[in-house]
Amino acid sequence: MKLVIAEKPAVAMSLATVLGATERKDGYLEGSGYLVSWCVGHLLELAQPEAYKEQYAKWRYEDLPILPENWKYEVPKDKKTQLALLCRLMKDKRVDSVVCATDAGREGELIFRLVYEYAGCNKPIAMIIGMVTLPFPVVYLYGSAGIDAFIGAIFYLVAANRVNKHGLLFAWAAVYGVIQGVMGYMFLIPYFLIVALVAELCMVGKNTYQSAVRNRIGWMVNSIGNFVGCAVPLWWSWDSYQEMAANSGFDANTLNMQLSMVTSPALMLLGVVITAVLAILGTLFGQRLLRKHFQKAGIVG
Repeated sequence: MKLVIAEKPAVAMSLATVLGATERKDGYLEGSGYLVSWCVGHLLELAQPEAYKEQYAKWRYEDLPILPENWKYEVPKDKKTQLALLCRLMKDKRVDSVVCATDAGREGELIFRLVYEYAGCNKPIAMIIGMVTLPFPVVYLYGSAGIDAFIGAIFYLVAANRVNKHGLLFAWAAVYGVIQGVMGYMFLIPYFLIVALVAELCMVGKNTYQSAVRNRIGWMVNSIGNFVGCAVPLWWSWDSYQEMAANSGFDANTLNMQLSMVTSPALMLLGVVITAVLAILGTLFGQRLLRKHFQKAGIVG
C-alpha cells in the first residue's frame, strides 16, 4: 500500500478521486491500495530564538548572528493532530512506500521532508513532479485572462504614459505570443501577432498612449485576444492538447470543462465579457493609481 501526502486538503481530495481512494477516514482517505492524506501547509516550523537560549528572547546586537549548530523545530498547536496522524500512517505496517505529492518546488518538498524525518520514516519515497492542481477550475477557465488583464493594466499604463510612442501595445502583445511559443505553442505566434496588430490599430492617433479612453480600449482588445488565444490550441488540435494537459496534471473534469467552453459560443462569449470587464476595471484602477501616486512621485507625466 502507498501513502500519498499532499500539501493541502483540496489537492488530496482530487488525488484520492483519481486514485480511487474513496473511503473517508479521520484525516485521510483510503482505497485501491492507497492512503491519501495532507499536510495543511507547514506542520513543523523553525523554533523561535529563545528556544535555543533564553537571552535570545530579546534582540541584542551583541548576540548576532545567531547560527545554531542544530536547527530546532516546533509544531503549531492547531496542527499537532494532523502531524501525529501522518506519523502514524508512515509507521503503518501496510504502507510500503510514501509518495510526496506536495507542490512542486523547494518549499513543497521541504514541507514533506520535515514530516518524513520527524516521523523517523525510512520507507522508499516517490515524488509527483509538475502537478497542476485546480481547486476552482471555473475561475481558471473563465477568469484567469481577466485577472491577468486587471493586474497587468497597472504596469501597462505606467509604461504607456512614460513612453507615449506607437508600437508599445504591439510589442506588449507580441512578447506574450513569443512566450507562448517558447512554452511549446509555436503555432500561436502568428495569432498573437494579429492580436498585437489589432490592439495597436486601436491606438492610432496623436498622444493616444496618454489617453485614458484609448488605453482602455486598446488594453481591453489585447486582453480579449489573450482569452481567445487560450482556446486556439484546443481548436487547432484537441487530441494533442489533451495529451499535453494530462501529462501536466490536469484532471479529466477540468479538460471536459475546457472542451465545453471552447465549443460553446455562449460560454466563449461569457468568457469574453468577463475578461473585458476585468480589463476595463483594471485600467480604471490603474488610472487612479497613476493620478494618486505615480504622477505625484514624478514617475509619469
